[in-house]
Amino acid sequence: MKKIIIAYTCVLGTFIYAQTGNVGVNTTTPQKNLHVNGSLQVTNEINVGGNASTAGNAGTAGQVLTSGGAGTAPSWTTVSITPITTNTLTNTTNTITSTVNGTAATAPSVNTVANTTVLTGNNNSLVTTVNGVAGTSVNVSNLYTANGTLTANRTVTQGANTLAFTSTATNGFSVDGTTFSVDAVNHEVGIGTAAPNTNAALDVTSTSKGLLLPRVTLSATNNASPLSAHVAGMEVYNTATNTSTTGQEVYPGKYVNDGTAWRRPLNINDINIVAGADGTDALATTATITVPAGGSVNTTLYTATFTLTKPSLVTFKASVGCIMTTPGVNDATVSKLYRSYWQFTSLPAGSTLATSTPYGPSSGLYRGTTNATSGIFNMTPNVALALIPGTYTVQLVGRLTDATGGTGFAATLGSSANDNLSITALPLR
Repeated sequence: MKKIIIAYTCVLGTFIYAQTGNVGVNTTTPQKNLHVNGSLQVTNEINVGGNASTAGNAGTAGQVLTSGGAGTAPSWTTVSITPITTNTLTNTTNTITSTVNGTAATAPSVNTVANTTVLTGNNNSLVTTVNGVAGTSVNVSNLYTANGTLTANRTVTQGANTLAFTSTATNGFSVDGTTFSVDAVNHEVGIGTAAPNTNAALDVTSTSKGLLLPRVTLSATNNASPLSAHVAGMEVYNTATNTSTTGQEVYPGKYVNDGTAWRRPLNINDINIVAGADGTDALATTATITVPAGGSVNTTLYTATFTLTKPSLVTFKASVGCIMTTPGVNDATVSKLYRSYWQFTSLPAGSTLATSTPYGPSSGLYRGTTNATSGIFNMTPNVALALIPGTYTVQLVGRLTDATGGTGFAATLGSSANDNLSITALPLR
């Protein structure tokens, strides 16, 4: 049989049709129905399968063409690819080991690493940048900016100043040397000294400054407030005046707690001397009194008006002399009574005392058969009273009495050189 070969030549290439039924492009020996010896450009879809009446399957976007094996048409297949990558930073040369789809590969070691450390918040957050990739390590506590735990004794030194934990030194902890010092050996604290007195738990040393007590507002001596409870030995300086609770008033000044109440220590400035400050004869009045037979006569020897600003213990004292002046007093059967006492003529509202009532009376009896003008009889009217704040008027009174059946007599009160009186007030709160 004679072979027939038809050749076509054009500007696009050479086509060869072989008797075998195969077509070759740029080949004279095509191995398949269409054999292209060179590159193939497809500008539209590729259809797989089909027959003389159908075009076949063009697939969908993203699918790949999968071989079906010899004699079988390929098919479009969707393939899911999930890369598995594990990066591990090892040693100090930053060797990055990557495992991709179960296969491990080691990249070349990177010897130069740019590290940047940043302190953030209250801790040291160590931020390291490796080859342009930043990662944060575990935070490292910084005792200067956050809480932390020491695992052993530590001493921090700044010049001559030290801060020691669990110290056993005499100046184990100090601020500016002497501003504040803790003697860890003798358990003492010094302020203004690095060597506190061995007999003091706290030694405050200064030649130009004092100790300022806590300033508080007390409401009553029996009320611990602003403390939560009475504490014996506690000292404060009260800034308030509160008289709402009778008998428990408080006034500005230092108070010491005795465990059940606040007590205000007295000082020289608390003493209010109403009369008798210089100790001289305060009885300027000398009274000569004539007493009728069987009668009595009162006379005022001294009058004082004073004002108390605080509840006070007021002491009234006097020494009053009495001299019989009637010539030839000769009465052996009837006594002559001489007496002296304190009495109030005005009281503040709320006082439980009474006016015209004798307080602290002192008296004596004379019965004689001879002239008594040369003898001095002494009286000492004394009394201490707890008085509320307010204004008072008090009198020192002398009284002479001739008993019933007597003949009367005369006497002089307050004429002795030893006569004196005093009135002093001490605050109770």
